[in-house]
Amino acid sequence: MLVLRTTRELDQADRRILERAGTVAALLLLFRRSVAEAQTQVRGDLVSDLLNPDHHDPAAVVERARLLGVDLESDHAVVAATGEGVERRRLMLPASQLANRLGGLAGEQAGQIAVILPGMATADAATLVSAELGTAVRAPVTAGAAAAHGATAPTQSTVEAYREAHACLSALRALGQHGSGATAAGLGFLGLLLGGGPERVATFVDSTLGPMLAYDAARRTI
Repeated sequence: MLVLRTTRELDQADRRILERAGTVAALLLLFRRSVAEAQTQVRGDLVSDLLNPDHHDPAAVVERARLLGVDLESDHAVVAATGEGVERRRLMLPASQLANRLGGLAGEQAGQIAVILPGMATADAATLVSAELGTAVRAPVTAGAAAAHGATAPTQSTVEAYREAHACLSALRALGQHGSGATAAGLGFLGLLLGGGPERVATFVDSTLGPMLAYDAARRTI
């Protein structure tokens, strides 16, 4: 709708100009919407190809991302998100807007929304996606995140990170933590059950029991 405020009555010529201005404005808005939808589709297709690499050349996927301004060879956070009682398509627009603003990607994967955010800490990414998407759809949005290290095998690292993020999301929902965002590390010992492996177990033990073990070792009480 085009609204014109004026202090005088419009003559026939003014009305024709106004009608044409309304038509032009409508066409421009339609064009912008079409461009935005096309960009969302392209980026969403790239996310799908990235997370399902069996039938795609990893190097080509990385190059496609680079052409869109996304560097998958740098560290990036991978987020899996879902809305409680919200259709996925309603989440796609705010997810795409958030990803575009932060130089990342967003798409649908395994029934969830996948968001890739370069250069962001995983805990911050999970919290941000949960909060912004939840505000946009006015419903709780739960998000799990993991880190992908793209220096070597960027596509494989991203796939593994998404699996961990998805497992973290499932754990949050099972715990009733709807509308929150977290990483496996943020879930404490439960995070070890999400496929942490020996290295994560060692890190967890060191962070929780390290001071006590160091104290006992220094005093030879063990």
